[in-house]
Amino acid sequence: MVPDAEFNEEIEALRGLLARSERIVALTGAGSRRSPESPISAAPAASGRAEIKPITYQDFVASEEARLEDWRRRFRMNEDFCGG
Repeated sequence: MVPDAEFNEEIEALRGLLARSERIVALTGAGSRRSPESPISAAPAASGRAEIKPITYQDFVASEEARLEDWRRRFRMNEDFCGG
């Protein structure tokens, strides 16, 4: 899987933000204590989207492609929640 141009722009924007930052804090939320068999990311069925196969922890750790897909979903989800 090759990330699309919009995704690459989002990654570059994130890189720029991190490069300009003096401090970085990572906040974790729900799921930080999940079992290794639990999915990392999945779209809610009620969202009106087609069912998306969850990315398991094992897939996330083992595959760069799975990690890129997870981040792509997170950027898209942020757009859905923030409107932009």
